[in-house]
Amino acid sequence: MRGEKIIGEWTIDVLDSFSDPILNVDNESRIVHVNKAAIRFFEKDRSELVGKSVWNVLPKNVQSILDFYYHKALTEGKPSQYDNLKLFNRRCNVNFYPAHNGLTIFIQDYTTKWQTEELFRLSLFLLDRLNENIFLVRSDGRLFHVNNEACRSLGYTRDELIKMLIFEIDPSINVKKWNEYFNDIKKKGSITYESELKAKDGKTFPVEVNANYITLYEVEYYCVTAHDISERKKISNALEDAKAQSELYVDLMGHDINNMNQVGIGYLQLALEDLDLDEKTRSYLTKPLEALENSSRLIENVRKLQLAKMGDMHFKEMDLGDVLKEVQSRYENAPSRHVKINYTPKHGCLVMASDLLIDVFSNLLGNSIKHSKGPLVIDILLTIINENDTNYYKVVVEDNGPGIAENIKSLLFTRFSRGNTKASGRGLGLYLIKSLVEDYHGKVWVEDRIRGDYTKGAKFVVMLPAAEK
Repeated sequence: MRGEKIIGEWTIDVLDSFSDPILNVDNESRIVHVNKAAIRFFEKDRSELVGKSVWNVLPKNVQSILDFYYHKALTEGKPSQYDNLKLFNRRCNVNFYPAHNGLTIFIQDYTTKWQTEELFRLSLFLLDRLNENIFLVRSDGRLFHVNNEACRSLGYTRDELIKMLIFEIDPSINVKKWNEYFNDIKKKGSITYESELKAKDGKTFPVEVNANYITLYEVEYYCVTAHDISERKKISNALEDAKAQSELYVDLMGHDINNMNQVGIGYLQLALEDLDLDEKTRSYLTKPLEALENSSRLIENVRKLQLAKMGDMHFKEMDLGDVLKEVQSRYENAPSRHVKINYTPKHGCLVMASDLLIDVFSNLLGNSIKHSKGPLVIDILLTIINENDTNYYKVVVEDNGPGIAENIKSLLFTRFSRGNTKASGRGLGLYLIKSLVEDYHGKVWVEDRIRGDYTKGAKFVVMLPAAEK
C-alpha cells in the first residue's frame, strides 16, 4: 500500500510539472484529477473541478465538437485529437488518451506560439506593402527574406534573391570584413550610411541604408531598410551645380568687375585732384565716382554675405570693445563732413565671432554717415546684460541724423530694402548685418533715438552672447 501511495504521489508531481492542462476522467466522464496547469487554465479551484462532469466544465460551444473524439478514444481504446480549437479565447489542440477506467485529456495550449506566428505573418504582410527595399540578412551574409519592393527594384524574383548573399547586391560591403561589419552593427544596434544597390541588369542606384541588429527565435539577423535616394541625389547634384555657378558669378563680379571699378575710380580721383575744374564739371565727375565706389562696396558686401551663408567663417574669441574702437577710428575723420563719434573704450568684452564682426559695426556707422547731411553725432554704448540666464553684450549705436520712419523699420533688414533714402546699397548692408549677427547667435533691431519721434535720429541695438569663461 505504501508503494502504491508513493507511485501515486510521484504521478501527481509529474503531471503538475507539465505547463499544459491535463484532466483525468473516469468512464462516467467525471473528473478525478487535474494538474496545476488545468486549475490555472479553467480559473477554478481544484474542488470546483474534481468530481464534476467534464461536460459541465467545458464550454457548451465546443461540447458537440469534442464529443465525437472523446467517445472515439473511449470506445476504440485509441488516442484521438482535435486541432486548432478556440477554447476560452485560447488556441488549443485537444488530445484524448485512453487510460485505466477512463481517459486522460491533454489540452495543448499554443496561443502564444500562434500569436507569434500570426504577428510574424502580419509583419511580412506589412513589409511587402512598404515602398522601401527591405532585406533580412543572416549572420553569414545570406539573404533570408526580401520584400516585394526589393524584388521590383532589383529585378529579381524572391526565390532568386533568397539564394544570394548581401555582397552580391551591395558591393560596398567587403566580403572579407563581413564578420567585423556584422559585429559592429551588433555592438551599436543600428547604423545609417549611403551606398549603392546593384540590380540584376548590372545597373546601380544610390540608397540610404539603415541597418539594425535583431534576433528572432534566438537567431541573429541584420535587418536592412534601403531607401532609394536617386531623386534626392539628382536634386543635390543640381543644387551643387547651381551653387558652383553662382560662386563663379560672384567670383567674377568680385574680382574682374571690381578691378575695372578701381581703374575708373583711380582716373576720376586723379581728374578731380589735378584738373582745374569748375563746380558744375566737378559735380559731373563726382557722381560717377560715387557710383563706382558704391558698386565696389556692393561687391564687397556680396562676397561677405556669400561667406556668411556658406558657413565658411571661422569663429574665435574676439574683444568686442577693441572692434568698436577700431570702427570709431576708421570713421571719425570722414572727408568733407563734421562727424563726432562718442565711445568710451572697454576691454575684455569677449564674444564668439568671425573676422567679419567688424563689418557689422562698419556698416552701421557707414550708413549713419552716408544717409545724413551736415554735422553728425554718433554715440556708441557698450554694456553687459542678462537675459534668460544668458549674458549678452549690448551695443547701442545712435545718431542725430534724419531717422527712419516707422513703416520702414520692419523692412529695413530684409534683402535689398533701402529705407526711404535715395542712397544706394543700404539694404544689402543691413541684410548682411542681420545675417552675421544671427550667425553669432545674437539679434539686432532699430528704434528711434528719442522715442516717438523718428526725425530726431535712429538707434540700432546689437546683442551678442558673451563668450563662456
